[in-house]
Amino acid sequence: MFRKKTILSPLELRKQLLIAESEINRDQLLQQWQTLAGEFHSLAEHARTLNTVTSTIMPLVAGLGAFASGRLAPKPEQTSWLQRAISAARLASSIWALFHSSSSDSDKK
Repeated sequence: MFRKKTILSPLELRKQLLIAESEINRDQLLQQWQTLAGEFHSLAEHARTLNTVTSTIMPLVAGLGAFASGRLAPKPEQTSWLQRAISAARLASSIWALFHSSSSDSDKK
């Protein structure tokens, strides 16, 4: 019933404290590692999203820039309004195809 009190030497006491501290540090390290891994996965997902957006927008910007500078359309004095409308429709359909294919790819993921 009565329990004997054991007297620990200062060395044994220090050893037990160091073991307890090591266990706490191990748990904290594991938590920090898990947090870092989660942040890394989040960063990777953002990079994938940015890559998708960039690959979709760059052809659009290039096409609009070319259209605005007149490289896609012949000189105005040589074209009729019908030819310009057809060129604009081609550009619009290629833009539509880009957005439609990128939304289909993101739905598959």
